[in-house]
Amino acid sequence: MPAATTAPAALCSRCHTARSAHVVRKEPFCEGCFIRFLRGKQRRAMGDYKVTYPPGRGGRPLGPPPRVLLALSLSHASLALLDMLVSLVREQRVAHRGAAGLDLVVAHVDEGADDREARRVMADIASAHGDVCECRVVSLDEFYTRAAPSAIREFYHSASNIADYSFSPRTATNPPTVSSILARIPDRTACRDIIDSIRTHLILSTAAEATCTTVLWGDTMTRLAEKTLSMTAKGRGDALPRLLADGLRRTADGPELVHIYPLREVLRSEAETYASVCDMTPYLLSTNLAPASSVLRMMTIDDITRTYFRDIEAAFPSIVSTVVRTAAKLADPRVDGGRYCAICATPCVDAAPERWLTTITVSSALGAMAEEVAPATDAEASPDRPPLCYGCLVATKGASFAWPRIPSVQDVVDEYAL
Repeated sequence: MPAATTAPAALCSRCHTARSAHVVRKEPFCEGCFIRFLRGKQRRAMGDYKVTYPPGRGGRPLGPPPRVLLALSLSHASLALLDMLVSLVREQRVAHRGAAGLDLVVAHVDEGADDREARRVMADIASAHGDVCECRVVSLDEFYTRAAPSAIREFYHSASNIADYSFSPRTATNPPTVSSILARIPDRTACRDIIDSIRTHLILSTAAEATCTTVLWGDTMTRLAEKTLSMTAKGRGDALPRLLADGLRRTADGPELVHIYPLREVLRSEAETYASVCDMTPYLLSTNLAPASSVLRMMTIDDITRTYFRDIEAAFPSIVSTVVRTAAKLADPRVDGGRYCAICATPCVDAAPERWLTTITVSSALGAMAEEVAPATDAEASPDRPPLCYGCLVATKGASFAWPRIPSVQDVVDEYAL
């Protein structure tokens, strides 16, 4: 049973005049108040994106508005956020004589083998809302075409030793594809993890190409709660404060960008109801409507957490809120020397998680163990063996595939140095 449901005939608790159409967290709303209620949450999260004027009365707005990229997955939540942003820009233009507080770019990363449906849907969105947003479609395989051929290397991870991995120059002439990666990763959860890393990389690179300063993610409170549990289960708990919080982030392969989750106070069921009320469902991608497997052994960790929160969201929404708020209180751990994971490009908190994994079980005396651990620092600093975070070490065990070298911040600086 969703949190936002059809209500019996009663007056709206906000305007007290219209008949209620939905019940949200036990409160009746008419359709107009329901839309204003959710849009208000999004606008509070983006309070800085207003039209600003110089001191005094009159005059033109101060400078051009910041360019903002919306990562559109064509799900209910992301489409609901798109409608909120479009309405915000149009209202600002009416109130400020054509000026707006942001310049909107919408980007979709197509994860399907056939991108015709995604491109058709994005063309429909551009036709309907092209006056306020610029639409782009990126294919997963552009992860390789955007990289120089000389930067693509072969990654190998031993199945017998979790700390045994390497990168070597790639000699094959055939261009790699994302499907070739997935075919060589034995675990379903690891496949989903790699796809998420590729998708994030493409969104950030698209934002850099479009000269955007902000990236908006359509994750609802429910989705953020799912990520909190799934990332912890996958060994990425140290990245929670960085990846799930609003604020400025630096990545290994790009400039600093502001990341915002405008729907962090909105439940998934509420976003679904909003998308339906505002007639955004025709833009839904068919793959987002396909139900996940109900067979436990066929489910990924993400599928399991999604099923869990789907069952408790309606009856106990406070649990969802508690998970998200608890994760938001976590402190960002100390990053070791600006080192970034060679797979997911997130900062490595520990310079060598593989060292900890190889010494977690001790079969010798303490003194002998210390002697064995000390020489590992030389191998960790080798440029031929870039660091991997703990989550990628676990996810890629027993896999080998082509992977582009993600440039470090220093590489980017050196490229533009005179």
